[in-house]
Formats: sequence, structure tokens, C-alpha cells
Amino acid sequence: MSQDTSFNENNWNFSQFVLGDLTAFISLCGENNNENIEYFYSLTVVDQDNKELFQKDFKVLSEACNSINSKYQDYWQFQQSIEEKKEGSGCDSCVAH
Repeated sequence: MSQDTSFNENNWNFSQFVLGDLTAFISLCGENNNENIEYFYSLTVVDQDNKELFQKDFKVLSEACNSINSKYQDYWQFQQSIEEKKEGSGCDSCVAH
């Protein structure tokens, strides 16, 4: 896996920026609107107790990625929650196992 240092359309759902006890991430959300579900992406910052401190919604994933990168990339540590093992392949090579 490449050494990404920012959010993009391939890693947004398992990445985060961290600064001390604060974590910033993007999540997929939906809202029921007249029997139709409207999906959107939420840039969210939480504290160590998962208390929401900030949230901004985007209809387009690339806009959410650009926003989180421009706000946090220069100062916060980028982390990917899922990393590929250096050897092997397939499901059992995931660090979750």
C-alpha cells in the first residue's frame, strides 16, 4: 500500500487525522427526504470521548477530501486504520486478523 499522507477517494473511509486527543475523519451519512435517501459525506472532528466538536457536510466526496486536507494536513498526523501487511495477499494479509 502506498504511503498516503492525505485523504483521497481510495482511502477516505479508513483514514483519519489526529492531533493529541482530537480526531478528524470523513464518514458517509444519509438523510431520509420524502421517501428518498440523500447521501452525503461528513467531515467530523471528535475528542477522546467521541464528543463531536465540528461537522461539515459535503455532497461530493472529492470536496470533503479537499476540505479535510486543507484544514488538517499541515498540522495533524495522518493515519490509516487499515494497513496492508508487507508479505502475503488476500483476506488473511489484513492487519485486522
